[in-house]
Amino acid sequence: MRGATQVLSDCPHCRVESALVELLDPSERIGVALEGRCRLCGYTTELGEVVRFGHPFVDEAEVIEALTRWAAEEAERDVHVFAVANFNGRDPAAIARGVLAGERVETGFDVIAWLFPAMQGGRAGDDEVAPGLRVGGGPGGEVLPGGPGGTPLAGRYGAAPRPRQMEPEPVKAPVRAPVADPRDIGRALASVMLADGQIRPAEKRFLDAALQRLGAPPLPDEDLRVWRPNELGPVADPVAVLEAMRRLALCDHEADGSELRVLAEYARAWNVPLKKTAQHDTSAMAELGRAFRRLLVR
Repeated sequence: MRGATQVLSDCPHCRVESALVELLDPSERIGVALEGRCRLCGYTTELGEVVRFGHPFVDEAEVIEALTRWAAEEAERDVHVFAVANFNGRDPAAIARGVLAGERVETGFDVIAWLFPAMQGGRAGDDEVAPGLRVGGGPGGEVLPGGPGGTPLAGRYGAAPRPRQMEPEPVKAPVRAPVADPRDIGRALASVMLADGQIRPAEKRFLDAALQRLGAPPLPDEDLRVWRPNELGPVADPVAVLEAMRRLALCDHEADGSELRVLAEYARAWNVPLKKTAQHDTSAMAELGRAFRRLLVR
C-alpha cells in the first residue's frame, strides 16, 4: 500500500461538496483522516477529532470573502470566474445564499482527477467549430473566414453566396435509453482495485469471481486502469456493482483512502446512497466496514 494520500470530502460544517481536504494514511489509521481542513470555512480535524469548528458565517459578504481567499489559494484572482467554473455555474452570491441556508452546495471538483492528476480525462468530443471553410474541395484549397454557423463572409471575395433552399428536416428517430455495456462492470471494479496503484493477488481473484457472479466478461489488460464514472455507461444493477466494488476495496483487509473515494464518486454518479451497499461484515471485516461508513456515509 502506498503512503499518505490527500482526498476530497464534503465539509460537515458549511456543507460544501469536496471542500474538505483530508490526509489519509491507512498504515497509521484505517479510515480515519490524520488531518483535514475545509478550504471555505476552515473546519479542521486531527485524527478524526474536531480541533477547529468552521467559521459561523452570518452574511453573504463573509462567505464571499472566504470564497475569495479560496480562489486566491488556487491562483485565481477573480472570485466570480472561480465560482462559475467550480460551482456548476453559480456565482458567488448564489453560493453564499446556499451556505447561509444550510444547503448542500454542489461543486464540480473532480475527485478522481485530484487523486490522479496525470490521468487523461473523459472521451474526446467532436464539437469543435472550424475556424473557416475551405474552398476548392482539396487540401490546397483557400480558407475563407467563417461567419456565424460557418457561412463565408462577404469581403474581398465578393458577395456572400446565396443561401441554399431549405429542405425539410428528416424525421428524427425516438431517442433510446443507452444500453448497458457489461464490460463497464469490470472497468468500474478495476478503478477501485487500481486506485492505490497496485494489483494484489487477493484483489485480482476477487475481481475475477465478482465478474463471473455478475455475469460480466473477463477484464482485458487494456482496461486495467482507473476509469472516471463519466467514461462509462450505465450498469444494469448499480447497487450490486457498488457492493462488489466496496468488498473489493476491503478484501485484502486494507482500507485505502483512494479506493474509498473512487467508490464514493461512482456512488454519486450512479445516484446510489452508499448505505444501501453497506452489509453487516463479520470478523476482521467488521471494523473495516465501519471505517468505510465513517469515512464516506455522511
